[in-house]
Parts: sequence; structure tokens; C-alpha cells
Amino acid sequence: MKFMTTRRMAIKAAILTATAVVAGCSDDADNVVVDAADHRPSVTVIMPSSGAGDNGYVDSIVEGLMSFSNSHDVKMHFLHPGSTSEGEALMQYWYSQTSALEDSSLLVMASSEYVRSLKAAGPLQGKREALVFEYDGDDLPDGVSAMQVERYGAGYVCGAMVARHNTYVIAALRGDESLEKSINGFVDGFYAHSKDFPHSEGCEAECEVIALADDYTGYSLQDKAYKICDSIQSAVETVASTCGNVEDIYDRLLTTYFPLAGGSNMGVYSFVHALGNGYSQVIGVDNDYGAYSSSIPFSMLVNIDDAVYNTLHRWVSGEGLSKVEKYKYEDGYIAVVPSMYYSYEWFGRYWEAYGGSMASDYWQRQYDQYVREAIEKEGVL
Repeated sequence: MKFMTTRRMAIKAAILTATAVVAGCSDDADNVVVDAADHRPSVTVIMPSSGAGDNGYVDSIVEGLMSFSNSHDVKMHFLHPGSTSEGEALMQYWYSQTSALEDSSLLVMASSEYVRSLKAAGPLQGKREALVFEYDGDDLPDGVSAMQVERYGAGYVCGAMVARHNTYVIAALRGDESLEKSINGFVDGFYAHSKDFPHSEGCEAECEVIALADDYTGYSLQDKAYKICDSIQSAVETVASTCGNVEDIYDRLLTTYFPLAGGSNMGVYSFVHALGNGYSQVIGVDNDYGAYSSSIPFSMLVNIDDAVYNTLHRWVSGEGLSKVEKYKYEDGYIAVVPSMYYSYEWFGRYWEAYGGSMASDYWQRQYDQYVREAIEKEGVL
């Protein structure tokens, strides 16, 4: 869609215009990280290896960083590694080149893929600090803090809302902390309420988690995500034909996808949008994707831009960084929003089998039914 392309170009242009962009450890990096004559607070950002332009999470990080930069008198530098190892090398470069600086300097590692290297690098002293996104462990060295938007509760409510139908979580990888919280919340919510919709034996609704890769390259595999959905969908009708009644057949036919794979999510959105036959739907993730396709019932919005801005504002204003800054569902940093563009008429035709129609407020009512439970579940973690 045109608006997606325009947004991606605008974000990349903003980075290139307002900041210095370095790929790898070239000689130019010295001019980016160190400027001893300028005594303003310095923020150096090492971006996720998947890069900006994902129309979702990473772009929202950039928006938060740019908003902070535009409203505070700081030096802001962006470094764009092409891989996790390049990002780790840039981190080591920053550690070595800023050791003698007396001005406030913050290194922002904008992805949990760098946690291991931060732990290995050891403590920071003086006015140097580091901040890593999407980690909540208490084992980081002195001078290193973490920030995380808690996703379990929102994942839980999303899973509960679609517990009637077969569902697939398409994840970039397994083992990443923020992803696992979304996955666990979704799966827990799904199975807590799939039993509310009894099916005949062998036709029960199930939830399967599929990882695109073993590492962070899973965030940049749109084509693979598309092909996986295609292979899933090709088997749907065969499986549904084994069910014994119309309710079970419908519930097996309608497949729901929950993509947690950054830029790879577009492969899932594109597949469902292209399919367009009412047999599949996809939950929007990170932004409100309702306008992209009538097969998106609702979206899980992650307001990482607000979390980034508020965390950096506290740092530069002298309030300091918490060892772990958590932003929770009930705090408003994550939300589940039903789409006004969902094709209730198309999907609702199946609901006639239940003696009624799919009312236009169905997804809102589903959300209202499960949201308090989800917040309570998240609160006891």
C-alpha cells in the first residue's frame, strides 16, 4: 500500500538528514561517537540489526528517538549495523572511545539481541551509561539499565479473543525475552478460553508457534513468512473436511495468524490480504493495521515510541535511569484496538450456522470480556 512505502521513506530520510549513519566500524565512526568540544549530553544509538523501515516496532523506536532529539538539546547519533556481530563491535568501539569523556554520555542498544555483549563488557563508570531495550533481568553490570514494554497481558487478551479458531503464531525466533512474553501470553489466553467453544473430537481449536529462524534474521524474512502461511492454508480445507458438523468445519476453516516477527510480519499481512476468501485473518501487531486489510479484526499496538521518549527524558533531565524500567499494559503503553474496516459481512456469513450474525461490535465485546482478566494475569508475573 502507498502509505506504507511513504512512511518507510520518511523515517529513513529523517535518520539520514538529522543524524550520522554508520554501517560497520569504519574510520568515520570516530567522528560520530566522540566530539569532545561539544559538551552537550550525548546519545549514541545502535539500532537493531534488522534495521528501520519495518512499518512497525523499529520504526516506532525511531519515532520516539527523533521526537526526543527534536525537543532536547543533545547530540544524537545513530549507528546502523548490518548484523548482530557488527552491532556488538560498534558497542565495543563506543566503550573504548568514550572512556575519557567527562560529559554525560548514553549508549542506547535498541534491541535485546545485544544483552549478552553488554553483560560481557562489564560495568560503566562516571557519566557514561548504557540502556538496552526489551530486557528485564536484574543481572546487568553497573551503569547498564534496561527498558521493557510488558507484552504478556496484551498477548493474553489477543489469544483469548480468537480462541474459537485454529491459530498460528509466526515468530521471528524463539528465546528472545520480549517475544516469549507475547507468545506465552497469547498461548495462555488461547487455551484458557478455547475450552469455552467445545468441538467434536479431533476438531478442537489449536494454537501452534512457528519460528522463522534461529537468530535475529527472522525479523527480515518476509518471503519465508508468506510461504509458511501459504503451506498452512493449503492444508486447511483437507483438515476441515474431517470434521463432522458445520460448526466444527467453520472453526477449522477460519485460520488466525498472530505475527511477531518485525519486518517479516508484512509477509503474513500480504498473504492474508491476497487470499481474501474469508478463510484467514491476521492480528495487526505493533501498529494499527486495520486499514491495510478487511481481514484484520484488531491490532495490538505497542507504543514503544512513548516509552523511549519518556525514558530518555528522565535520563537527560537528571532523574536517572531505573535499573529496569517496565511499561505495563495497564499503563497505556500497549493497547488492543478493534478495526473499523474488518469485513463483518464476509466473515459473518459463516456465523449464520450458529443461528445469528456477526455483530459489528463483536471484537470490541470480546476485548471487553477478557481485558481485566489479562491485566490481572500480567500483574502476578
